[in-house]
Amino acid sequence: PAGGGAPAETVVSAMVEAVPAVEVRCEYLFSPTRTARGSLARDEPLHLLVTASCLAPLAAGLVLHSLEVRPSLVRGQPALEAVSAGGLGARCDALLREGSEHTALFALRPCADLPAQSLGTVVASWSRAPLEPGAEPSTDGGAEGSGTEPAAALAPERSARLASPAAAALPLPPREALPFAPPASSTEAALPAVAVEPVEFDLALTVPSEGRLGALLQLQLSITNRTDALHTFRLSFSENEAFLFSGFK
Repeated sequence: PAGGGAPAETVVSAMVEAVPAVEVRCEYLFSPTRTARGSLARDEPLHLLVTASCLAPLAAGLVLHSLEVRPSLVRGQPALEAVSAGGLGARCDALLREGSEHTALFALRPCADLPAQSLGTVVASWSRAPLEPGAEPSTDGGAEGSGTEPAAALAPERSARLASPAAAALPLPPREALPFAPPASSTEAALPAVAVEPVEFDLALTVPSEGRLGALLQLQLSITNRTDALHTFRLSFSENEAFLFSGFK
């Protein structure tokens, strides 16, 4: 400053509210038998229901890009593997408003014997949905109904938007065609803890690929006991008019 006086200092403060944008919930779909047992058996298929909910009061909502199951590593091997062709990831591309949610179902199989612990995490990838040019921020907290809209139904100019006001009015190519992609955020949630026990029994049924009318059709059932205890098995066949059973049934 002129005259050698003390420099002036201006302090500006702002209040910013930070709220969670996405909540991810994971739930194993157990049968009553599994619920009573409280554990899983290795190689026993199970279903995982994942629900992603929008919590942030964003004016335009947010786009949920994908949900992915990331298994934990046990002795260098994944603790879970996919059973269905869909794999461990689900492409969503859903527009979520505040209070709305999106669900995905995964078919999985545990691959290792473990004490009660989480078998992995679920990662939700999402980003803000841009406003339409000239649109006013919404204050209704979301659309009526489920509040979920396919992101593919958005206009191309809503897929990505530059910060410049002049460029905002220009139609832009889809997000994937841009030399840069709008940054996506991720939210993680741990899978519920569950114990995985060794398989107690192995069953193998050998059946001929074809049969002949009036000829003997042999079926071979092999049962392997993998425990140290002695167990009693009971084998029965249901009645069927197309077959005549020889021996015990």
